[in-house]
Amino acid sequence: MSEASAFGDRKLSEEFNRLRKEVPEVVEHRQALRILRADFSYIRKYQDQSWVTLVSPGPDLSARFGLTRDVMLIYSPNHELQPAALRQVPQRRGSLPNDRSCEDHFVIVSSNDPMAGRKLDSWMGDEPILGVHLPRGGRPDALALGLRKELLHKLASRNLYDETLPVTGSDFFGRREELTQLQEELRQGKVCGV
Repeated sequence: MSEASAFGDRKLSEEFNRLRKEVPEVVEHRQALRILRADFSYIRKYQDQSWVTLVSPGPDLSARFGLTRDVMLIYSPNHELQPAALRQVPQRRGSLPNDRSCEDHFVIVSSNDPMAGRKLDSWMGDEPILGVHLPRGGRPDALALGLRKELLHKLASRNLYDETLPVTGSDFFGRREELTQLQEELRQGKVCGV
């Protein structure tokens, strides 16, 4: 079975084939994602020739990073990555079909720019959305390890709980252990406070 036909969804397979023709490295990226028990769930090309994919993070990444939705991965065709790639994310998120949603505090970026990783690091704090770098080349196992490390580095560098208002809905994430402990203590009849 080919890499593209393994999706089970005809439209997704067709879009993957189109993306693969323009960005051959997407095959290794998909293999790396599958090592992390994640996979593409949506693919779309935009007029500026960039591709936006949504990655279903799977149970391992969801539990480790408190992810409750898919993650946007952008394939930028530019040889010089610009901050506009991150600034366009809210519009890209808004153009998703109604049945699709993604994390809104970070995005994964793969670019032809050899300085993309350094640029994304230097834009931390200046841009409202974190850019996590996914290199264009490499073995799938090395890419998977690198992406996991990059997620740890970037997401740990920002206090996602630094809120001034009560946290509700999709902003309430990453507290699975605390909620489980609280539920267990309540079942045992203990007095708890939050």
